[in-house]
Amino acid sequence: MQNAIHRISATLLVVAILSACGSTPNEPGKIDPVWTGSVPETAAAAPAPTVPELALVGEHIVMRTLETVTVSSLDGETQREVNFDDLRIDLEVPLDVVPQVTVYPDHLVVSGPEVGTTIMSLASGEVTYRDEHRQTTTETYLDSFLTIMCETGNCDLTARSIPDGDELWSVPIEGRSPVFLTPSDRPQSMMSQMTDIYPAMLRPFDADLALVRETDGSERVTSVDISNGEAVATYDIPLDNPRLQLISPTIALSWTEPDSKCEITIEAFDVQTWTPAWETTILNRSGDIASTFDTCSIGIRGPRITDGKMLAVDVDEHPIAIDSITGEIVWRAEEPGGIPIGFTADTVITAAYADDFEDFIAYSATSGDTLWTSRFSAAVTGMAASIGMSEAVLAFESPGTTEGAVDTIMIDIASGASSVAQDAYLVSVSGTEVFTVNSVESGQARTASLFRVT
Repeated sequence: MQNAIHRISATLLVVAILSACGSTPNEPGKIDPVWTGSVPETAAAAPAPTVPELALVGEHIVMRTLETVTVSSLDGETQREVNFDDLRIDLEVPLDVVPQVTVYPDHLVVSGPEVGTTIMSLASGEVTYRDEHRQTTTETYLDSFLTIMCETGNCDLTARSIPDGDELWSVPIEGRSPVFLTPSDRPQSMMSQMTDIYPAMLRPFDADLALVRETDGSERVTSVDISNGEAVATYDIPLDNPRLQLISPTIALSWTEPDSKCEITIEAFDVQTWTPAWETTILNRSGDIASTFDTCSIGIRGPRITDGKMLAVDVDEHPIAIDSITGEIVWRAEEPGGIPIGFTADTVITAAYADDFEDFIAYSATSGDTLWTSRFSAAVTGMAASIGMSEAVLAFESPGTTEGAVDTIMIDIASGASSVAQDAYLVSVSGTEVFTVNSVESGQARTASLFRVT
């Protein structure tokens, strides 16, 4: 899909999409463009453009490309630009790894093996912390950042404060090449287990535990309390198994390949004892549940989990929510049909193919009650559409009005009201904001746009 939009030259236009059927939406939220800016030429280079990472923090737009991180105001004025080359620990050694960038309300963190860690003020650019030690890996959280540093075979896990970088605690780590793992329990989008998720970019993790994988001949995972560095649990998991997903510090899910009925068996394990916790069977089709497509998904990425629930479709084709710890069904939709394409802690959205259209239904994630329905041109049930979701917005790419083009459709989750960015593809979704980049001819600059639900 993205290859197609790279060939289109167009401008960004926002138009309203009206709900065509179903229940009346709540008071609609408006989805308006609030900022546009130029994407650096390096990010628009053909034949495979690198989409920049974009984040809105207060009145600042932060954009990370392969070479720089830029802070701009909403009126488009560039306030500062940081070149990653200038942060290199050894200026004689070129950058092999693009640094990680995390944005906080008032500060910016740049970290990586070859640049160390730098914290600077978003408003003034003043550096509040600089560490020129090489780090194996860094993970950022709401109030602190964690680094894994290894010297002569010995590794330490260290927590430091934001923004001053004061050491909060430090503990040794056993094993070779330790790295961080991130559980898959967060708001996200899905489409028959195969669609890429477009997460909120440049944001710190909101979690109480850090998961560290130690490699010393076997796969060992340790969950660490972020507040004090104490190990909560340690266990061995074959994480190279593509059909095994760690969904919390205590539960992992394993699943089978689809059978002739497109059914897969999900088995949950207590990872501290590696004993079975529960088992269930669900549908896993690559297309619409109503058999528009007869093939099953073989590239399964695993069940989707949020707020302790697994969203799926049972063998009778009803969307269901399963408690990921106990395996009990939390709710089951009254009507069959539709595949879950996105969810938050409060809302589950399904799509069902119907005569070249798709009927979207929003359910309460707690009770399963229907919140609203809307109809769109078919996009997500029969193809691997790019989808992004936050607690406020669902956005996905859809075939555009121009031949070969792609539009980005944005839905206010609370009301079902929607808008579309024409000839633009999705970059990220975060909070009430959606970032898109317009499609252009090869070699031309791109325009990034920010939309907000109000």
